[in-house]
Amino acid sequence: LVIWGANAYVSDEDVNILKGVRDVKKWSARMREPMGKVYGAERFAEIWNEWVDAILNIHEKRKGDLCMKEIPEIRARTFILHGKKDPMLAKEHVPYLKQHLQGFKYHEFPDGKHNIHLRYAEEYNKLIANFLLEK
Repeated sequence: LVIWGANAYVSDEDVNILKGVRDVKKWSARMREPMGKVYGAERFAEIWNEWVDAILNIHEKRKGDLCMKEIPEIRARTFILHGKKDPMLAKEHVPYLKQHLQGFKYHEFPDGKHNIHLRYAEEYNKLIANFLLEK
């Protein structure tokens, strides 16, 4: 299992982060354009709003629980990759995952944000490939 930008629950801080980035027209062109190329600008805005609504709904109706009960049950070797400066993820999530996952490996990109898979693509992919090849 390989994860990045991950959380087991939706916190109040996550809700505030998402509300702050709901309107994709306010995003920088550098962040918005790649998604527009894949989905089309209008469809991406719709998909993003649907996703934000779904997360807000989980926060409200499930008390934020995405998979808190399931995390300790994961038996697969897990690789957590994290951008230390990720503005899309409340700081509490990585320590929570590290506390509740068994047998994990952790790599932090000190200057990384939410797009470590793009900004550090070569290193990111090499780390994952090495992890997947480990026995």
